[in-house]
Amino acid sequence: MMGVVSTERLALRWVGVGDFAALCEMWTDELVGQFMGDYGPRDEEAVRAWLTGFVDDGTHVQFSVTRRSDGEVVGWLGMGESKEPVADWSFGYAVRAAHRGQGYMTEALTAGLEYCRGELGVGSLWGECFVGNVASARVMTGAGMVEIEPVERSRRFRIPASA
Repeated sequence: MMGVVSTERLALRWVGVGDFAALCEMWTDELVGQFMGDYGPRDEEAVRAWLTGFVDDGTHVQFSVTRRSDGEVVGWLGMGESKEPVADWSFGYAVRAAHRGQGYMTEALTAGLEYCRGELGVGSLWGECFVGNVASARVMTGAGMVEIEPVERSRRFRIPASA
């Protein structure tokens, strides 16, 4: 199991069954469902199955994003091998309602991107968001990503391979 990635305010650690209540609250949130499309669980049973179904096999990371000050789970960041040829890995993230607008996910994504590129040797990463999800686009650009050609209703962002 992988260690913790730390930032000034946050600790990113592998998701665990102790995170169930917080992650269930987040994943069953209508706004998260609206912006995550067809990805992710939507009820308690599906969250439990999702949470216990991960194997740390080097093909992905599943982080609970927690505040260092009190250990509160503020969100989730998942990164793994891309199914599309845009980049080597892709990612997704979600923030619990009470913690939105505080810059946590920009901080977490920046650290996650650095971890994947530095510690795991991932060459390039990409993410996308619905055109109307301005906050998510701000997170990705705030984490140093560059917007690339959009597709249909999605804006896409990429961190290219290191030079």
